[in-house]
Amino acid sequence: AESDQPTVVIGYDTRFLSDRFAIETPRVMAGNEITAWLTRTDAPTPAISYNVKEKGANAGIVITASHNPPRYNGFKLKAGYGGSATADQCALVEEELALMEREGRTPNVMDYQAALDKGLIRRFDPSWSYYQHLATLIDLDR
Repeated sequence: AESDQPTVVIGYDTRFLSDRFAIETPRVMAGNEITAWLTRTDAPTPAISYNVKEKGANAGIVITASHNPPRYNGFKLKAGYGGSATADQCALVEEELALMEREGRTPNVMDYQAALDKGLIRRFDPSWSYYQHLATLIDLDR
């Protein structure tokens, strides 16, 4: 990461309300002093995974239900190396959410504009750097 402050890359797909969930997610990150890199538009999961690694983020979140039917949606957690979070990493998140629910706590949330102004939410286009990377792997002239 750019500094000692934790960072997370957040992206989303084209499913119903994914973009709305994607706007709320970095507000929670900002409320916990975590810098969130939020995509400006929908993007494929591999582009988010690549940007987690490229930006040196601690984690990534993709708002998607992956291969599941369109009526579903959810959070796909990415580890700092860009791949899927391990079962142990996911369990830590699940345990924290369960604890918050038992204690009746709600997430710390920061106003979206205030978080932008503080630099805790940063919008970016994930595609350009991902496409540049793909061009190093694929012979585009063939």
